[in-house]
Amino acid sequence: MDEAKFQGERRDVSILFSGIRSFSTLTENMEPVEVIGLLNEYFEVMSNVVIKYKGTLDKYIGDLIMVTFGATSPLEERAWMSVQSGLEMRQSLAEFNANLVAKKKPAIQIGIGINSDPLITGNIGSSKLNQFTVIGDGVNIAAYLEGLSKDYGCDIVISKSTYESCAERIWARELDYIHAKGRNQPIAIYEVLGLRADLISEEKQKAIEHYNQGREHYLNRKFRRAMNEFAVIVEDMKINDKPSAMFLKRCQYLLQNPPSEDWDGVWTLT
Repeated sequence: MDEAKFQGERRDVSILFSGIRSFSTLTENMEPVEVIGLLNEYFEVMSNVVIKYKGTLDKYIGDLIMVTFGATSPLEERAWMSVQSGLEMRQSLAEFNANLVAKKKPAIQIGIGINSDPLITGNIGSSKLNQFTVIGDGVNIAAYLEGLSKDYGCDIVISKSTYESCAERIWARELDYIHAKGRNQPIAIYEVLGLRADLISEEKQKAIEHYNQGREHYLNRKFRRAMNEFAVIVEDMKINDKPSAMFLKRCQYLLQNPPSEDWDGVWTLT
């Protein structure tokens, strides 16, 4: 075993965080044995997916799963592997939920955040307890993206670095360019919709086109034109798309409160 690897080195890693939405509410009326049983069954299903795509289970934190790709050994297509893992986790969840519903139990929803960054890897802890893991701001970003997935009504949210590594292989859209509280630099975030290898409906393709056109108008400060595109999705196509509805409201706000001349499309989250 390479001792230097455990002492600490910098590697290019993709990090995936996945969490169950509203877990406390979901389980508040369950018996302890039911909660543990549900989590263990869920973790078993998701862990099998992660391992299939060469991911390493870093830790479980309550209902959260943290996975690394390329931390224990170099992995050339770490971003692509992490995105495929996220998509198959979503697919496996649908099957898992079907079994829950058949047993008259509530289905669960998950959010997934993925980021790719150079990170420090190594054994961290004390003589009493230590673990091989990764540290760095890139880990915090991945966890943050998992949280944002609920705010934007999306299953899988990825960073720009992850998106650029596999853009030609996935259906995706730029969600936003945001400046989060406590962060110095803004980050671009994307939603993963599916694999390019899989066909998507004509309606979904049309919605993506209107959304992307709306984003382009928005970034060019043409807020009325942007509203027209987002309205097609929400009002004409009757699609329950939280990002489009959010941008409709945001454009209305910016029409009434025009941004400064040097505005670069960044939205500050509070």
